[in-house]
Amino acid sequence: MTEAHSERYNGTSPLRVPGLGTIARQLLEEHGVRTLGDLARTDPYDTRFRILGEPFPSWVMYARAMVAEEIIVHIEVSPRAIRVVCRKAYDRQASRNAVLGRMGVYDIYVNVGTAERPDSYEFLITLKPEQVKFGMAQWMEYRNNAVQLQRELEMKMASLQREAPLQEARWPLDSFVADLRERARGVQELEQLMELCYRICSTDSFNLLVIWDRDSMNRSLVRGLLAEFVPKCVHVICGGNSPVEMQEQIALEGDGGVVIFDDPDRGTPEEKKIILDLMATRGTKISYGGKRTEVSVRAKFILNVWQPERGDETILDPDALGLVHLALKLPPNTDRQAFKAALDKKPPVGQDVRDALAETLSAEVGLVEAPQNMLEELNGYRPPRHLEGYGERLDEALRQLAVALARQRRSPIVEPQDYDDSMDLIRAANSTLVHRSRRGNRGT
Repeated sequence: MTEAHSERYNGTSPLRVPGLGTIARQLLEEHGVRTLGDLARTDPYDTRFRILGEPFPSWVMYARAMVAEEIIVHIEVSPRAIRVVCRKAYDRQASRNAVLGRMGVYDIYVNVGTAERPDSYEFLITLKPEQVKFGMAQWMEYRNNAVQLQRELEMKMASLQREAPLQEARWPLDSFVADLRERARGVQELEQLMELCYRICSTDSFNLLVIWDRDSMNRSLVRGLLAEFVPKCVHVICGGNSPVEMQEQIALEGDGGVVIFDDPDRGTPEEKKIILDLMATRGTKISYGGKRTEVSVRAKFILNVWQPERGDETILDPDALGLVHLALKLPPNTDRQAFKAALDKKPPVGQDVRDALAETLSAEVGLVEAPQNMLEELNGYRPPRHLEGYGERLDEALRQLAVALARQRRSPIVEPQDYDDSMDLIRAANSTLVHRSRRGNRGT
């Protein structure tokens, strides 16, 4: 275990779990779950946390896996017992849960003995006598899991000794943009959209408007591509949603991720108000403790709308457009074969990419002022008539994107190149807004 890794996952550090947002963290802390060890110690089916829904058990198992990765130093497997020695970085219960969780062991089948030493715990896992007749298949599975973990531990220790400097230098996001571009080769609009979505994942807040032509790419398929690498992705189809349920879904599932609103222009007045409040202040309400409570949602919002039939018809109202950081118009898809080929390319997006993107959100970056000539250019931008109100937040978009680029490079400060690259993204997006479809659309 490298020192950097140990520093990230120790018994007193704040919770850093992919997909665990501020609101969920607040609810956990109110019940005393403040560290990775606390979460590893928690019952994944604790009724106090039922409001957090399906993700909660996976957060507990993630915490247990991370604790196990840090503390397990030795494993021995014999026909009758599995012996695991752990560093004493956490308390006994958290360590025990981590060991059993990592090997997929349910204590209904086994006895777990514990020996405590000054700097370690030793867990001895044996099959319960009453399970010998019916639980032998389960025991064989546990032993196989332990043998596999033993091999992984030996390989990891050997690798750390040989390649510690190299491992420290690796960062999952270093080549990810190149991978995205390779996947979207031949479909320029897909490359542009995916890179923008990837960049905004590391912003503190961002409102992206995407205008779809009737003959654009299939937006459901594009949404599937986005969900591959975004740490958390919530999809809301506007029109007829319960305001209360909509707010709670966004607050509990979207915090720390990306929320995609399809057809916000067709939403009910209540839905439109919720979206406006989120875009303006990140504020919404949830039911907690028998009352509606105002909470802040740290999420990015993507608004998908169709290009109107009439060329002079406005897209959204000026109030909403004034809150948009950046808008992008997707042209008709003229090369369906290239789009299909991009979909067929399935380079594995590992959990390490999603974890790294989630980690960027907590990175502190020193912000230097944007170049004056860029700010003047953005302040002088005049949107097309059908987008009246858009452009008010372009300077903020520039700063947010520059910070995101710095975070994704793991740089402690925004550098001039970050502003240059962010300005290129903004100019390219704005240039698409002058291209108009000759026909309206009624696609889905």
